Amino acid sequence: MNRRQALAAITTSTLSLAGCLASQTTGPAGAAGTTTPPPPPADLPPVNTGLRGDFDPETTYREIKVGSRDGVDEDYVPHDLRIWNATAGQRTVNLRILDRVAEESVHREAYTIPAAEALRTTLLEPSQYFVQLWGPAIDTETLLVPCIMFDCNSSTTSIGIYEDGHVGSVVSSTLVGCPSYDCDAPMPE
Repeated sequence: MNRRQALAAITTSTLSLAGCLASQTTGPAGAAGTTTPPPPPADLPPVNTGLRGDFDPETTYREIKVGSRDGVDEDYVPHDLRIWNATAGQRTVNLRILDRVAEESVHREAYTIPAAEALRTTLLEPSQYFVQLWGPAIDTETLLVPCIMFDCNSSTTSIGIYEDGHVGSVVSSTLVGCPSYDCDAPMPE
């Protein structure tokens, strides 16, 4: 066997082995412990699934913003997502945010949230969003942030991740009477 044949054999073996390893760790879509996101839901997911007790993070370990306020009327206030790791140890969470109106993923990243702390994500642009969470030792969850949450009120989706892997959520708003954003209307230019 000459040198080229030997290198070709080694390369083929390495690629075959890499393919085997990848297929062993990927698992089903959105399974705990994988980076593969769950598929978008066929029906509208829940807005609230309920929290266990009070939402009580010690601090916010990181704040991120998704989207832009360019061209958005000031009457449509951004919506906050707060993801609280309500456990005694750090927790890795995959977060994907899908804009249902634009039919695209607007954010996808894995975060390692310290014990008793929260990740704050601000959705700057009015729309209807699917929020998907999954990861090692947590239940896969898809939640809805509806268009009506983008109005003159301050609104927040609070999400708790618990020791047993359960993910719970509740939406709150200041509930001042004002018009909501219409997801069916085009954005003004």
